[in-house]
Amino acid sequence: MKWNNLSLHKIKWICSFIVVLLPFFCSISNIFQKYLAVTLWAIMMWMFELLPEEIVAIMLPGLYILFDITNYATAFSAWTTSTPWITLGGLMIGGMIVKSGLVLRIAYKSLLLTKGSLKGIVWGIVLTCTIFTPLIPSIMAKVALLVPVVIGICKVLKVKAKSATASALMLVVFFALWSPKMAFMTASTDSILTAGILEQYLGVKITWLAWAKDMFIPGILWMLVSIPLIYILRPQHLNLNKEYLELEYRKLGKITIDEKKTVTLITALLILLIFSSWHKLPEGVLMLGIGCLGFFPGIGLLKSDDFSKIQFKVVFF
Repeated sequence: MKWNNLSLHKIKWICSFIVVLLPFFCSISNIFQKYLAVTLWAIMMWMFELLPEEIVAIMLPGLYILFDITNYATAFSAWTTSTPWITLGGLMIGGMIVKSGLVLRIAYKSLLLTKGSLKGIVWGIVLTCTIFTPLIPSIMAKVALLVPVVIGICKVLKVKAKSATASALMLVVFFALWSPKMAFMTASTDSILTAGILEQYLGVKITWLAWAKDMFIPGILWMLVSIPLIYILRPQHLNLNKEYLELEYRKLGKITIDEKKTVTLITALLILLIFSSWHKLPEGVLMLGIGCLGFFPGIGLLKSDDFSKIQFKVVFF
């Protein structure tokens, strides 16, 4: 088995090397040959998972400069857009939401409001996901927040792992996070990247509110259309005991000072994002500023140790 894995690894590297050489056999300019070779190398590394995705992403602009394909300003121009800074700020805001315990409070409250039947569980998850959608620009970060809640629900209801019902509930998380991400500019890195590209190359500045005006209704409609698809799996009828939900909610205790601070910062952020066309502050500055405020004395939602736990790799990727 080890030999087979080693052989497969070697085959992947050999295939990658062959693909990288292909542009040099094409009748195109030398600079385009080099550009294609470097870019194809990155694609092969990602596709075959030969190197960590973030390491490849970090190396890519450096290789463009090393092989004289472009200059520093062009290779690192993405860092002058709002994309990395909105993502960075969003990850810090996500850290506040987790550490303060607000994520569980919102999740259990949403489930209580939707009564706890299968339909109620589905729409409780949807409500929770929709609340977090515009605040955390990493889909994986949001999945990491909400999947443990769903696993807990499955355990309480004795839903078997990998069953149709368990798969349906996980699919709800996917649809509820993926579908409405187009509704808000700060909901995913690809939306942020799209806005950044429009600004960088076309000179079109899209504010947070302008994006929401055009995309909120289509995003929510797409979510409402996609969620019923889970019933194709024929999940069993469930009933999450109201007493259980109330017990779990009571275990959280009264809303803490940290939760109140987090809600205050999030509310302030949303207000600032909505009115960004008036005050003209860039969305990246707002997200980054609110994220950094969490470390300030008197707020203290995040500590220096928390900084190392935030998954910043997605920013480079």
